[in-house]
Amino acid sequence: MEFKVEFLCNTMEFKFGVHYKTGDTIDYNNNTFKCIQTHTSHIEYGTPKETNGTLWTNLQCALAVHGVVQVWMPGLPVVKDDIVLFDRTVYKCLRTHLCSIYLSPPHKRGELWEIEFIENRL
Repeated sequence: MEFKVEFLCNTMEFKFGVHYKTGDTIDYNNNTFKCIQTHTSHIEYGTPKETNGTLWTNLQCALAVHGVVQVWMPGLPVVKDDIVLFDRTVYKCLRTHLCSIYLSPPHKRGELWEIEFIENRL
């Protein structure tokens, strides 16, 4: 199966202790957020999910896909050769199983998953 994936938001990974400016976009927990108030992230302020609407707004970034790609989530049944998206990386399933946090692509790469596409984050 041939597919093409294009992320239409350029983002960086969220980290505490970073100065974010209004308009910056970040990845957090498989979601993309846009900074709506300049601040330095701190654990006491909370995560982007916890401060959605005050410091961040959750964006629905477009993802252009040709072919069948499912978004990975716990409880998703997958069969050999299924294609899933996990943390902006596309993986191919190597063995039929039920997805769980213990069987996620990064934890079981090579055993249950192989990378098909990884976003260039230059």
